[in-house]
Amino acid sequence: MTSTSAKNIVLLIAVAGLLTASTASGAELVLRERATMSGPMIRLGDVADISAGTASMLKGLVTTPLLPTPAPGTQQFVSRSQIRDLLVSRGIDVGNLRVRGAMVVEIGHRRPAGSLDVDSIGTTEAETMTFTETDTAVEDAIERYLIDHTSHDQWQVEVELRDKQSLQVAGWAGEFTVEGPHYPRPGRKNFVIRSRNGKESFRVQASIVQVHSLLFARRGISRGDLVRAADVEVRQHEGSAPNLAIRDLAQVVGMEAKRTITEDSILTEGQVSAPLMVKRGETVTVSARTGGVTVRTMVVAQQDGAMGELVQVESVKDKKRFAASVSGNRQLEVFPTGARVEDFATLGKRNTQRR
Repeated sequence: MTSTSAKNIVLLIAVAGLLTASTASGAELVLRERATMSGPMIRLGDVADISAGTASMLKGLVTTPLLPTPAPGTQQFVSRSQIRDLLVSRGIDVGNLRVRGAMVVEIGHRRPAGSLDVDSIGTTEAETMTFTETDTAVEDAIERYLIDHTSHDQWQVEVELRDKQSLQVAGWAGEFTVEGPHYPRPGRKNFVIRSRNGKESFRVQASIVQVHSLLFARRGISRGDLVRAADVEVRQHEGSAPNLAIRDLAQVVGMEAKRTITEDSILTEGQVSAPLMVKRGETVTVSARTGGVTVRTMVVAQQDGAMGELVQVESVKDKKRFAASVSGNRQLEVFPTGARVEDFATLGKRNTQRR
């Protein structure tokens, strides 16, 4: 699927949300055998003659989107049952809708002179695009601008163009550029939308919000519990993110909760830590390997330590102190060359006191 087709489908769905389920009550459709058009989307009024009880009902049916227009030089065939299914998917109640005429509609790329003129019921094709393509196109362009001019790659953009502005964008066929703040921050900001040739432009105000992918607690986690994959999930968060917010599942799975974590809260680095394998005051085993020989002795841990951390220990025999790396539950390891001064410099502040 091309990006244009995908965009058209998204726009069709967006327009469909504006239609009410009662629009089709008491209306009649007479499907034509063929229809040709040049717009970006096929509407119900392009393929059928429609009668309805009120002008607003008629207008709603005429402008109901069905499918993207086929590519130039190609044809598309849509059956009566497919049109019914499309109307249902757009939220139209077809229970009181009578459909007759052609069983299959042949759709080409140019709109025939005999098709229903939307102007006759108070809307133009360009105005129909106002409610679909133009707002979305401008919002997408502003989002790309924000991504290019900030270190953040997820934004929510909301903009509402005036009719005149929408007509300009439609006339530019989506070919335009965006100018805005050099260092954009969330809030309501002014942007300039300029035609590709630079001859036309207008100013628009957009509401921009940062969107973050953050880790949330799916359920409450008690202090001291190990965090499991089922306990957390990544969710989209709009607005500012807490300091040290965690964004990756791998950062917390298997970690220990330092305090109680409430359900649906954002996880931060200060809430979890690696589980302790060695605790201060415990008598633990330290191993030293050289060649194919392993020597083990008993020491007393002088600090708490998690896997891979360096802690200070004291020999049970001669009371000498040295640094060893935590290698497992109540297990440490030291290289035969002994610890260096730099090793002691890496001992964390947390290791110098009890939890």
